[in-house]
Amino acid sequence: MKRVVHTIALLVTAAVLGAQQPGQRTHDQSAVIWAPPDLSLPEDLPGPTVPLTMVTRLNVAGWPIELEQTELQQAQKHFGGTIGNSGDASEALGFLCLYGKDNGGLWALWLMSGEADGKSVGSIQWERLPPDARMDPRCKLLASGGVDLPVALRLDMRRKDAERVLGKPTSVYHDSDLYSHEHKLTIKNEPYSADNNLFLKFRNGVLWSLVVNYSIIS
Repeated sequence: MKRVVHTIALLVTAAVLGAQQPGQRTHDQSAVIWAPPDLSLPEDLPGPTVPLTMVTRLNVAGWPIELEQTELQQAQKHFGGTIGNSGDASEALGFLCLYGKDNGGLWALWLMSGEADGKSVGSIQWERLPPDARMDPRCKLLASGGVDLPVALRLDMRRKDAERVLGKPTSVYHDSDLYSHEHKLTIKNEPYSADNNLFLKFRNGVLWSLVVNYSIIS
């Protein structure tokens, strides 16, 4: 489980570093939204419990993204916007900020590539925004279409409904559910481990933010 904690903790650390830069603070009413917002996790988490992978791909405004395969620059070329960076060395994170609107209001999506992902998108963060959110001009507005996951998760769904879709969480931490999966695989006769983690944060009993991570590690 240490690798799972490290993987998500890397996203958290990079988000904090990005948020501390001028104009890139953690989301509040006075902040201009640009970098992924801060998250929090407990230090001790149990081992993976989910038997199957959950989210390793998604569609954004009808465009397919395969985690660990689609390159961040490919996404930037397709959608537009500016690739941002935070952290350095093993904590380096590249991200593309996208946003749109649905029946629930404004939302933002970050496509993220950590040091272990090479050039590929390895993680996403999808979050509901306040109606008066101010977006950095480097973020790209998607005029139509939304985020479609291979599981029936959506922003604003009730916690009990999300847990009905995904089953029992690996860990429950206050207003958050963590789901963790791991399996072994072989690539070109070399052993690898694949991790797939979902981190769901709820506000007043409804889903307002989710992080998906998929990583293949030798």
